Amino acid sequence: MRPGWILKTLALAVVGLSAAAFAPSAQVAEKWQAIAVRDDGRFTISQANNAPTRDAARAEALGRCAREGGRCRILVSTPGCAAVAYNEAERNFFGAYGVTEAEAVNKAHAACSAAGLYCNSQFTACPFPMPR
Repeated sequence: MRPGWILKTLALAVVGLSAAAFAPSAQVAEKWQAIAVRDDGRFTISQANNAPTRDAARAEALGRCAREGGRCRILVSTPGCAAVAYNEAERNFFGAYGVTEAEAVNKAHAACSAAGLYCNSQFTACPFPMPR
């Protein structure tokens, strides 16, 4: 055997062990948010925050909304931030999501503007604690 081969093999083994030592041992679990609104346009917004799955978040938000009365629908669900903009005159909800609260709010307002309406920001839901 050549001595250089042993040193290269040893160096690669050390680099591999070092990288493994600094790698996260488990991936951080996603926390889901969902926002439900009433189908009739009445101002009812229900949320679920930090649910373990998308389905759990949606079920929780729909359940809370239904307890307020009326038929409800999911406006937005995401593992990031969700936002709702509302046009009172037309009774229209616009939902959006983003990595940050500001991004979600901006997208919800952009959707409202694209419909030719003016909306107020009404609600946001973000994971807690916020991912870095």
